[in-house]
Amino acid sequence: MMAANRGQPPRRARAPLLQDEVIRRRRPTFVPDLLFGLATILWTMAAVFIAVSFLASDVVSGEAGANLARAFSVMLAISGLLLAIIGILLLRDERTRADHFTVPVVVGFVAGALASALFLAERADLVWAPFTLLAFTLRPVRSLAARPFRRSPQ
Repeated sequence: MMAANRGQPPRRARAPLLQDEVIRRRRPTFVPDLLFGLATILWTMAAVFIAVSFLASDVVSGEAGANLARAFSVMLAISGLLLAIIGILLLRDERTRADHFTVPVVVGFVAGALASALFLAERADLVWAPFTLLAFTLRPVRSLAARPFRRSPQ
């Protein structure tokens, strides 16, 4: 223990750090941002399908169809909640930074609304297309997309 501390007395495992000791924290990866985008897609789709199950009788056929649509909505909402919880846990110490939430939630809302509209329009061949918008939740893609909108220093 003395060799690891280089001549300093050993300290307990929970003792405060010394002046020259620094804990280097790693930044979170792109995974939490992607999970927040997916969670928002699921929540948006759940909200649309719940609304459709109550308001549109031509989309769901009979009581069984309405109940299936509502059950599907609840499953989407629960899946979105679990993805959001996993994303929050993966953020580590950056849970208070808003940039992990704002862009993924906006992109997820747009993609979820588009996917729901395509699903309800019975365009199964295009339902996957809005999910490609999740690429904009990744930090490198966001910084490249924002580059034209930045002000140049004068």
